Amino acid sequence: MARHDATALLMATLLAAAPLHQAPAQPLDQAQSSDQAQISGQAQPSDQLSPGAALADASGLPSTMADLLHQNDQSEDIAARYHHDRMTIPVHVDGSGPYAFLVDTGSEATVISHQLAASLGIAQSGQARLIGTVAASGVETARVGTLGVGREMMENLPAILLDANHLGAAGILGIDTLKKHRVVFDFANDSVSIAPSGLNKRGDTYEIVVTARRKQDRMVISNARIDGIRVNLIIDTGSNYSIGNSALRNRLRQKATLGQAGLMDVTGARLSTDIVKVDSIQFDSLRLEKSFLLISDSPAFKELGLDKKPAVLLGMNHLRAFSRMSVDFSRREVAFDLAE
Repeated sequence: MARHDATALLMATLLAAAPLHQAPAQPLDQAQSSDQAQISGQAQPSDQLSPGAALADASGLPSTMADLLHQNDQSEDIAARYHHDRMTIPVHVDGSGPYAFLVDTGSEATVISHQLAASLGIAQSGQARLIGTVAASGVETARVGTLGVGREMMENLPAILLDANHLGAAGILGIDTLKKHRVVFDFANDSVSIAPSGLNKRGDTYEIVVTARRKQDRMVISNARIDGIRVNLIIDTGSNYSIGNSALRNRLRQKATLGQAGLMDVTGARLSTDIVKVDSIQFDSLRLEKSFLLISDSPAFKELGLDKKPAVLLGMNHLRAFSRMSVDFSRREVAFDLAE
């Protein structure tokens, strides 16, 4: 039996019927964008979510690293792009690139594709047990010499190796690289800002600030409600659609199933999910209206201890309804600006 050096929770998925973006080991070239939910009482971006559109999300590996991030005293705006509706940024790996990496607040792990690792001569150094959206499996791991995001530089970084065809990108930038930082997703201007935790630009304020709790380093909003049902919302910028668990579906039993969507996780394993329309998702003073959820009895919810209570991985179809979102992992703050 293969020795597993760590257990990884990685919830990246794609709609099985959707065309996959292959991410070859070449520098970043192009990307794309798409859907959002509606915000009650505010200017409402138009949205008709298509159950057949591309779906993806991600989460990761418990980090054993400490102080690998060389912090700067000011934030830096980095031009962002979109892959399957998920935000990516240019990342240099071992001095080469840049390559398109997903920015994933739902992933504890850094991931690089097998294709990128092979092109850069990064060899396998271990194994891990990966708990995906669909199933658990053994995966290979490696050590990355340097990983650079703007002026930030990480060294001797452990990473999971996965197929680019299942990632939809060259890699994933996870919480292990971001947990001492504040990350601002400026959806209106297609940029990402990364700064040390607690550091705000002068005059930088938000309309709504929510204190979250941490669950395996993920940011969880626990006072949310979906159609009046109390739920845990996990902020997940690696997912382009939100995914609810079976406990939530049981409470929404009066809601008709609109259809099914086939999910494929980062290992290529597949799962059929129900599509359910909900009237509202509410937290703090915010109310997102008339949107879709996918329902998955995923092992990821069990790994997070959220399989018995209603929970949702809140993905980009809802998050991009805002003009801007800030996630400060150390301070446990999630802040939002509303779309104009």
